[in-house]
Parts: sequence; structure tokens; C-alpha cells
Amino acid sequence: TSSANPVSTSQPLVAVTPEAEAETIAETAEILEEAGALLLRSASASQEHVEQYRQVADALDSSVLLLRS
Repeated sequence: TSSANPVSTSQPLVAVTPEAEAETIAETAEILEEAGALLLRSASASQEHVEQYRQVADALDSSVLLLRS
């Protein structure tokens, strides 16, 4: 899909080597789990956005499951 606002980075993107794949997946899963936990804690402080935070946290949890499978 094309994007009207493409994302750019200050560093080139490189593929993960097969040797680093397991560690990279574990680190990525940990980051996603931490982000989900942070969103759920934020939801308790902002009743206005509870449902949105929960939906994003659920999506992050789904990504963690996909990474681990």
C-alpha cells in the first residue's frame, strides 16, 4: 500500500541476520509487551480513551503472539 506520508529514518534499514533472528524477535516481543502494559496503565488514567488504548494493546498482543509462533 502507498502512503501519503512515507516514513523516513536517519539510518538505513537492514535485514536481520539469521544468527540474530531469535534475539531480535525476543527483544521485539518484550518492547511490544511493555508498550501494551503502558497503554493499559494509561487507560486507567484517561477514561475518555480507555477503549482506544485497549484496542491498541490488543493489537500489540496479537503481534507478540505472531512473533512467537
